[in-house]
Amino acid sequence: MYKIANPTITPQPVQLVSWNGEHRSLFKEGEHIKFRGTLELVSNGEECYQVAIGTAPGDYLRPK
Repeated sequence: MYKIANPTITPQPVQLVSWNGEHRSLFKEGEHIKFRGTLELVSNGEECYQVAIGTAPGDYLRPK
């Protein structure tokens, strides 16, 4: 799971979740990334959006 700072899409997701073990610890804080995934509304007492990678064909996660 990666936290997203200053997202450039709307609605603005707060985190990126990958179901692919290859994405574990790939990026460090402050790095810019490019991704494609599924925008999901989640609720843990407070509603927010996240992007799930690896749930649909064509999903990706890579350096920008």
